[in-house]
Amino acid sequence: MACSLPATGEIRSVSGTTTGDHEVALEVTCRSIDSATLASRDLQAVVPASLFGPCAAKRRATDALVVFPVIRAAHGAVRFPFCSSDAASCTSGDGTRLRARSALSITPAPTGWGRTDEIEPAEFAVLPPLGATTTVSLSAPLAGGATATTSIEIPPVP
Repeated sequence: MACSLPATGEIRSVSGTTTGDHEVALEVTCRSIDSATLASRDLQAVVPASLFGPCAAKRRATDALVVFPVIRAAHGAVRFPFCSSDAASCTSGDGTRLRARSALSITPAPTGWGRTDEIEPAEFAVLPPLGATTTVSLSAPLAGGATATTSIEIPPVP
């Protein structure tokens, strides 16, 4: 790239390199939590991760299911680049512009959102009672413009 220095009229060449990371996939983890425990929690406050268990292992009919969606970057990092509310846009603590949470599609639609005390994944979507549904599908735009999709099979209650 060439740039001109107005005070002297001199033209100088400038070059540089950058290393970056790009978003490559949408991933999701399912966890369970006792329904009464979840109902007693203020989802605007942090929910301890220790209250959650895996979806498959000894899940009870009284457990609520939640999913933790994340975007994976090419170098392995995961992030939740969506607003923590239904705002059309917002920024993270470091000033990074985040996407509207409505850009993240989850079927069946979540009944609420919360956050754990983990670093990532921290944000979770509370699923409605699934009934005969055994698959949860997600889609979200990646930073490069592509749309990523994924799904997770929910095992039946043993």
